Amino acid sequence: MIPELRTIVKNNGVQLVQGAQKRSPVDTGALRRSIRLSLENGNLKAVVKTNVPYAKFVEYGTIRQKAQPYMRPSFRVQKAKFIRDIKNAIGVKKKGG
Repeated sequence: MIPELRTIVKNNGVQLVQGAQKRSPVDTGALRRSIRLSLENGNLKAVVKTNVPYAKFVEYGTIRQKAQPYMRPSFRVQKAKFIRDIKNAIGVKKKGG
């Protein structure tokens, strides 16, 4: 079961990175290229982040700049997929099915 969970965590992490990269606005491309995945806790935890200092201003906006969310929408989409994948792995059945 643990190897299967590690695969689910990694695959969903990769998909989250891809979704965030796809949704990130591009000026120079630095933000998009900086979005990375790291696996922690025996590959049971996926961390997706960027190291560019202005990333939070793009995501949330400023007084002068409208927000251009890329991480939160990607996370919402991936969260649903992740939950579905985990439920399938542990054998949770849908209600009414």
